[in-house]
Amino acid sequence: MKTLKFLATGLACMALLAGFSSCSDDDESAGDTVDTEAVFTNGWPKSAPGIYSITRNAEGLVTAMELDYGDVTFDYHNIKTRSDGDAYVLMTITYSEESYAELKMKLGGNGFVSNCDMTYYDYGETDHKSWKLSYNSAGQLNRVRYSSSDENEETRITYSGGDITNVTEKDNIDGDEYSYDILYTDDEVTTPIENKGNVMLFDETLYIDLDQLGYAYYAGLLGKATRHLPVGYYDPEYDDGYSYSWGIDENGFPIWIDYGDGSEYFEW
Repeated sequence: MKTLKFLATGLACMALLAGFSSCSDDDESAGDTVDTEAVFTNGWPKSAPGIYSITRNAEGLVTAMELDYGDVTFDYHNIKTRSDGDAYVLMTITYSEESYAELKMKLGGNGFVSNCDMTYYDYGETDHKSWKLSYNSAGQLNRVRYSSSDENEETRITYSGGDITNVTEKDNIDGDEYSYDILYTDDEVTTPIENKGNVMLFDETLYIDLDQLGYAYYAGLLGKATRHLPVGYYDPEYDDGYSYSWGIDENGFPIWIDYGDGSEYFEW
């Protein structure tokens, strides 16, 4: 029965060969366009914490970012038609003349990054990292699998009502698992703050460690934002947490976030 099932699947795959490159889960990624209005539905930020400036071309695609310690460029490949082959974006982060990283980000059928392979060059030393990303039906990032030469981790992201409510990270090498709840109200914020700017600070407020890949969010490539702005997290195991506050302008956009030891800013 297994042989017959495999044969039937193979014949079906051959029959669809004209429209798809293979029968893998990544078929739909071939040649998908980047929807520049999918994430930042109320306008693109000009800058964000850690990012001094964001440059877009005439088509609305982000082409460059200026960081507080380097520069980022984005090169888009095969994002117009399926016949051109797999769609991917090459993100290059330059720290100095002898230190830089290249991230090849393959796009899925939703136009967001599904797989990423990074090569990091640092003064003669080379390192490699990779990510595999999944999204829910609303286009929000809900799973991250990360690996490097000495790490293998998986992060599961739980949503409720469009907001991230829990983040669980598992170390697949030693089996350790950490889980945090994400909060949208506290003693001072009794009504959740609308995320009108569609901003996401994965590392800083959601404790989702994406390393260098995180810059891709502000190129519109890592899924859609939470409905509200998080104001803290809570670790139920240790009965401990942390909170932060937001500054919101008269149009409802965030203009700063304060973690308790200083503020970082957005510009619109």
